[in-house]
Amino acid sequence: AAQKHHAVIVLDGTLSMGQQAGAARAFNLSKKKASELVRALPKGAQVSLVVLGQKARVELAQSEDLYAARELLEALTISHGGAPMADALELAEQCLAEAEKESKEHLRQEVYIFSDFQKSTWTRKGAGGEDPAKTFQRLDQLAECTLVDAGSSREFNYYFTALGPRTLFDGIASLPPGHHLT
Repeated sequence: AAQKHHAVIVLDGTLSMGQQAGAARAFNLSKKKASELVRALPKGAQVSLVVLGQKARVELAQSEDLYAARELLEALTISHGGAPMADALELAEQCLAEAEKESKEHLRQEVYIFSDFQKSTWTRKGAGGEDPAKTFQRLDQLAECTLVDAGSSREFNYYFTALGPRTLFDGIASLPPGHHLT
């Protein structure tokens, strides 16, 4: 008999995923890649979908309807909030435990996390005080984990350190000795 397969997809739908990542937004790119992943799963595989936005939520649990899973993925919209990733990782861990408990045969479990890996999303503790690093370590013990970076390589979280007008004197200090402005 073929080994049963369960894939848990964690999709970061926080506000930062609205950034441009090449020609598409990071969130749309993640949805497309996740949909391709679901399409590639073997017949009879189960898929669970955890989405992180204003809060973390399980959108789909252990479904064998891969077509419906792709449709659901493609219909998702980005959130205007940002819960901590620890909450989504906790839900992914629960999905793995439920699938393991219900399976009557050996189950191959995988977790795919699509995110831009923003520090503010990944370093905050969860609602229950969960440390994201510890939760991820537990996940990694339960299943093969794959991190998919959907973020852009350019820095987009700019901030001001000083603001003032440029003057004629801004470049004087860099003139070689003996040279004067005329």
